[in-house]
Amino acid sequence: MTTLIYAGVGARATPAAVLADMKVMAGWLARTGWHLSTGGADGADSAFAQGAPAGQRTIWLPWRGYNGLRGPDCRVLSAVAMAACIEVAAGLHPAWDRCSPAVRKLHARNAAVVTLC
Repeated sequence: MTTLIYAGVGARATPAAVLADMKVMAGWLARTGWHLSTGGADGADSAFAQGAPAGQRTIWLPWRGYNGLRGPDCRVLSAVAMAACIEVAAGLHPAWDRCSPAVRKLHARNAAVVTLC
């Protein structure tokens, strides 16, 4: 059987009412068989993760300990996966050359959320 996966993403500065809706939506999606892929950032990512139960979410981290997150649902990209996701992100970002190494890893993490590099 195919696993249904959705990307739970959005802004860090999402209004509280929308964050509450995202959490409810994540719970409903989990109950209907969907698996969350998100990035562990504050705001929207965290709201989706709060609504999806353990075992039905993957939280992609740009590095170990990002945002204090740890646990069985957290994944840090391997060196090979990070390189592949950086390649995806670099091809999409309009000012890649101006991004610091940490910001590049954040963008690579975003690529993992939506493409599973």
